[in-house]
Amino acid sequence: MAKETGGRNFLLGAVVGGLIGAAAALLLTPKTGREMREELVKRWDLAKVKGREWMEAIREQADITPEQWEQAKEVARSKWIELRTTADNMRKDRILVDIRKTEEASSDTQKDD
Repeated sequence: MAKETGGRNFLLGAVVGGLIGAAAALLLTPKTGREMREELVKRWDLAKVKGREWMEAIREQADITPEQWEQAKEVARSKWIELRTTADNMRKDRILVDIRKTEEASSDTQKDD
């Protein structure tokens, strides 16, 4: 029984981890705003369809109890929130770096005058 539970948990963890990794790659790729939004919309629609298919297939094959299923969904939700927060913070950091570079370039230009 312990081996079966470990195998199910591993499989579920691998799928959730793969989805989170794919989302991170999309969010951290440097693209223009329009390109990123278009790409996200396409990938989000595809991910929803594939995710539902995979989750149902895993649920059927692993014979996961409803309680285990809910726990796995909660872990996936919390990881997604963590990923979004990290991506937002990275975006803010990039904006601050750009502002500092602009300010430095502006002050250098004023010194030259």
